Parts: sequence; structure tokens; C-alpha cells
Amino acid sequence: PKKYHNKIARTPPTTETVKFCLLRKEKAPSFIARPISCIFSSPAGSFIILKVRKIAQAIAECRRLKVEILPPSVNKSDSDFSIENKTAIRFGLSAIKNVGSAAIASILEARSKGQFNNLRDFLERVDLSKVNKKTVESLIKAGAMDEFGKRSAQLSIYQDVIEKISKAEKNKNRNQFSLFDNNSSPTKQPYETLHGDLEEFSDNEKLLFERELLGFFLTDHPINQQLGALFQRTTHAIPTLSEEKEGSKIKVGGIISMVRKIFTRKTNSEMAFATLEDNVGYTVECVIFPKIFDTFKYNLVKDSVVIIEGKLDFKDDKPVVIVDNISRLAA
Repeated sequence: PKKYHNKIARTPPTTETVKFCLLRKEKAPSFIARPISCIFSSPAGSFIILKVRKIAQAIAECRRLKVEILPPSVNKSDSDFSIENKTAIRFGLSAIKNVGSAAIASILEARSKGQFNNLRDFLERVDLSKVNKKTVESLIKAGAMDEFGKRSAQLSIYQDVIEKISKAEKNKNRNQFSLFDNNSSPTKQPYETLHGDLEEFSDNEKLLFERELLGFFLTDHPINQQLGALFQRTTHAIPTLSEEKEGSKIKVGGIISMVRKIFTRKTNSEMAFATLEDNVGYTVECVIFPKIFDTFKYNLVKDSVVIIEGKLDFKDDKPVVIVDNISRLAA
């Protein structure tokens, strides 16, 4: 329904962050990205203070205004969010989980002498005492090394390459034969040729990596391909629930981003709390009592797109859905 669709698309985020996105693009075409980036990368560690949900909403607003959001890249990203080509926002390396300031400083210092050509080149030039295996894995999964080839190939080889580089460095320090002096060494070959037959991760798997390491979906959202079906089968958008009266019957759709199961004290029956999230980053808590849980527990699966029916309640002035029904939305 058209009215519902417009309400979803135009519902303004309520955070301080997103209000900076509300400049009319035709009035400031070359500066539209700047205010948003300033909020993302302001001093005093404000990125940590800024809630992940607020960033997700700001990014959604940028997309609505057709401001391009670029993924993190070891060859292009700074530590914080930055402006690229005057009209786009490039994700910063500090936004990636397990990538600390010491690692970023090492990456930027190595990059100042020239861009990285491939995974091996990157690993040879950074300080591996600061850019450790966990950091490299996170960079690969988050897509910051996509320009080097398949994520699956990089994940399959990076530990072996790090070990060989470390061993070669030790040998070099002892004035012994260096592993990389031998042209037949497998690490001299681009790693893609060693694992070129590996199947790449699916788009959905890559999205799950993004949420794992960035805290939210960046390049796309699993719900986006199913928005039409959600609009047709739901009565409310998550951001509009706070406008409704307590006890109202509602039907909302989204992706289950969290499930927490517990046992009741009285009867030792299993029930659950779940978080339902829309494609913008708005969430609502859902309470599934034992009887309903027993009926629909197989539909209560993390990362699945569902329609939830129930009654609206409020806790600390925040909407909560007391669930009556959970149905999966087929892909």
C-alpha cells in the first residue's frame, strides 16, 4: 500500500546524526557528504559513543538522498570516515571490529609508500606485530581487501602467508637464507592462482560478515529484496509503533537480529525475547511467552526475515510486541 510505503520511506530518523543528512541535495550537491562525515569522525572517540543503530540510520538516509556510501578499503580508507570525490563517504578502518589504532597506523604508514598490490604485498609491508592474524581476518571479511580477489581465497591462505613471512624475517635477521629469495617460492605467486578454484561466499554470507564486523549491513540489506512482500503483509513500520496505543494489534516485518531464550521460574517453561530489525536499523523488542514459543520456535531463527503479529505494549516508554504469531517470509 502506497500510503504505508511513503510513511516508511519518509519517516525521519530521530537522532542527532541523521539531521545532518537532511540538507536538500540540489542546494548542496558537492557538500552533502561533509556534515555526515563530520559527525561520523568527530574528535574524542565519538565513533564509539555514536550508536551503531544511529550510523545505520544515517547511512540509510544517505542512500535515500543518493549519497554514495563506499565500503572500507586498505588502499583508500583513512582511520575515520572520509570524503571521496567530494560527493561520497568512504568507510573508515576504525569502524571494523578487531582493527585497532596501532594496526591502522601501520597500514597507513606502509600505504604512504604506495598502494598495496595484493594480499602478500600487504602482509609483507605492514608490521605483523600490530596487524595480527585476527586483524587480517577481520579486514578480509569486512571487504576491505576485496580489490585483491575472492574473500574465500584470501581467508584460506592468509595464515600460511603470515607464517612464511614471519619465518623469512627471522631467517633474514639471523643472516640466513630468506624464503622469498627463491623465485620458486609459492608465496611469490599471487595467492589467487593457488586457490582460484575456491567458491566465493554468497552475497548473503558477505552481508552477515558486514554485520559481524561493522555492527550492521553496509552494502545492502537482506530485507531489501523482500520489501514489497513486507509492505503487503504488514500493518506498521517499526518506527511508527511508538505512535500507536498500548494494546493495539499490530503486524510488523523485519529480520531477527537477536534471540535470547530463558526458562520461566514458575513452570520452567521455555520462552524467548527477540529483536526485530528493519532495513534502516530501527528495532523493536518482541516477547514470546511459553505457549507461543512452543508453537513458533522453529520460525524464531536469527537472521531470518519474518512477519510478527501481536499486541503492542510499552516498557520505559519504548514499544514492545507481545507476540501471537511468527511466520517466515520466503526468499
